[in-house]
Amino acid sequence: MPTQIFDDGSTLTTNADGSVSSTPSTDSVGAVTVTASSSTTKKPAVTALIPNPMHQFASWSYSWSLWWLDVNDYNALVDAGDVDAAMAWNPGPTSYVVAEDSGLYPDRRLPASAGLNYNIQDVQLSTTFGLNKTTEHSNLLSGSMTILEPYGVTFIDNLVAASFDGTKYNNYTQQPYLLQLDFHGYDDKGNQLENSATSVYRKRFPITFLAVKINISNRGAEYKITFAPAGHVAHHEENAKTPKIFQITAGTVDEFFNGPTGLVKQFNEYYTTEITRGNAGYGDSIAFDIDPDILKSSIVNENETSLAKADPNTADITLSKNTWNIHAGTSIVKIITKVIAQSSWLINDQLGQETGKGAPDETVITNLVKTVVQTKYQGVDKSGTPVNNTGVDSLRNSYPKAFTYKIHQYPSWKGAHPAQPAMPDSTPYTIKSYNYLYTGQNIDIVDLKLQFDTTFYTSVLSYNRQIAAAQTTAQSGGDYALSLGSAINLIPSSIGLGVPALLGIGTATPYRVKNIVNDPRTTTSLTSRAAGIVGADVLKSNFSNLNGDMLKVDLTIVGDPTLLKQDDWAYVPSPTKSSIFNSWDSMGQDLFARKYGHVRTDAGELIVALTINTPLDIDTDYTNNGLMAPQPWSKQSLFSGQYTILKVDSRFAGGKFEQTLHLARYINSDFSSKFSQTTNTGRVSIIDPATGKPVGVGSAVSTSQANQTTSVPTNSNGAPSGPDLSAPYGGYNSDREQSGT
Repeated sequence: MPTQIFDDGSTLTTNADGSVSSTPSTDSVGAVTVTASSSTTKKPAVTALIPNPMHQFASWSYSWSLWWLDVNDYNALVDAGDVDAAMAWNPGPTSYVVAEDSGLYPDRRLPASAGLNYNIQDVQLSTTFGLNKTTEHSNLLSGSMTILEPYGVTFIDNLVAASFDGTKYNNYTQQPYLLQLDFHGYDDKGNQLENSATSVYRKRFPITFLAVKINISNRGAEYKITFAPAGHVAHHEENAKTPKIFQITAGTVDEFFNGPTGLVKQFNEYYTTEITRGNAGYGDSIAFDIDPDILKSSIVNENETSLAKADPNTADITLSKNTWNIHAGTSIVKIITKVIAQSSWLINDQLGQETGKGAPDETVITNLVKTVVQTKYQGVDKSGTPVNNTGVDSLRNSYPKAFTYKIHQYPSWKGAHPAQPAMPDSTPYTIKSYNYLYTGQNIDIVDLKLQFDTTFYTSVLSYNRQIAAAQTTAQSGGDYALSLGSAINLIPSSIGLGVPALLGIGTATPYRVKNIVNDPRTTTSLTSRAAGIVGADVLKSNFSNLNGDMLKVDLTIVGDPTLLKQDDWAYVPSPTKSSIFNSWDSMGQDLFARKYGHVRTDAGELIVALTINTPLDIDTDYTNNGLMAPQPWSKQSLFSGQYTILKVDSRFAGGKFEQTLHLARYINSDFSSKFSQTTNTGRVSIIDPATGKPVGVGSAVSTSQANQTTSVPTNSNGAPSGPDLSAPYGGYNSDREQSGT
């Protein structure tokens, strides 16, 4: 089986059974020793670059189909859970095609439409999967499409007719639908290749309609439909907030969510009470599926005691628990944020705040959190027992639903707060490399826009380690010790120590910290432990610092199917059960994308390298009136570097597929390579053990060019037509050659 060998000596081997094993690097950089992450901090597996798989074809196209999805089919997809089962799922005989743009399914049309054609004109998808200010650690997914009906205005009529179950008309606006995207590859003679060449890149998006606008013109009736993931109804106003005041007593994350007074119990009691009151025929339900390391962590520091508990006359003192009052109308996502901020998993395992050791080594990756929500169409009776009903609740005129919030670890290289390690090296985890001006290698970038803000700074709460108390805490002298022992380092220690290699690096984006005394959004309701304020400040900085270190790039590229999100769309992985998806610490993004046609977007930040070469000036030599350009790679723009993808906008119209990647440059990107565990090139070679020689050599550029001049598209190994799964990415170049990063 192929083995990936890195310049630092680390390896990644795919075994015969499909499992992945690796050997770590033993390098150190200068006088700074590179240390392993803590036992509860999963370190992602390294990856090779993932080229756009459409470059292997001489030409290609796409087709869309919109399905009326039977509720049982939708639930079967939800129950699929892990990626293998989700990829193998197909709609059953009671799901029908409502509209198409290519006529692939003439025998699966919606019976109510009586053979009428509804044509999909364009589709747009907006995918925000990075940590962000609006949805914090959950995803923000939406889309729109235009459907054209050449004659008549019957589209909505037929959807209403399809909602009739033989007894009554159900609420068609609550119906789950499915958008399916298929790709088709062609050789240079225009012959379509077998579907097996592109089937791995098929994408499915279960959706629910948000709004439909109708415009009638001489073209016919145009339906402008906006939609969101079907599972994201959990984020709608009526489902996403606490319906009344909850009081929760807990000492661990598990107790807070699943304990005797936990959030699950109180939410579900409210739902069943609604049945008793006659407000619902079936109740909704809620559950939490949480990464085991996070689940078991404490949210109380027994050495910090409130005034009431410190009073010796108080009966039944329990130092290991605290009580929280959750106000009505509080967002569930914000509740998760506040609990994680106080957890020992974040405070100590990731930030080292109460251990007396301070933050981990500057090169250690910080794991934050990512929350995804699974929504199943299933209700409960008044006793809370799930009922196998898939019909609309007539009292509420909507489907009853079971919501499961799934909380994952989420690796981050951003270093958005001084309490985090400042210089984790992102190069071994780079999934894409884009080369723009004067590189001679651009086959992806259509347009590039830079936004540069020199007023950027990171705000940091200061003086937040003092514990207000009139009596001594359980830890003698705890006020003073905590105010000193766990103070965060406001300047990255590697820079503060004056490492010569770093002081000699020029950067257009210098790091700047601004101290503030108080931030009510961070300190409110975070009194259970002082270090929880630091944890909350770290999370806030990662949510709000969207533009990295002052530099934001909007990069428009030729459409890339591997960047179309499927996790949290077609399937919602579990942090405890989805073994394939959770192999992100042993299986790199390259191996995952090769098998499933997309990258994991909820298993850590997505990293790309951007290279921009620049000419110096007009050559004044009268014998040469052109630009005076340096030798290749010798002069790079300071805007080159490592970026994370915050958002992807995908547009499909008129047979053209383009994407705009909204990128933020990593803080300290100019310095981190000096602290890296790999060399500056970060080159990866795939070695065939049978021959001992690299396989998949060549490049996506040469492969794409060769496919334009041959009768049958080949990969870089010379194999004909379609992906060759025995070589990386269908034989594409898997060398991670990142010049200048």
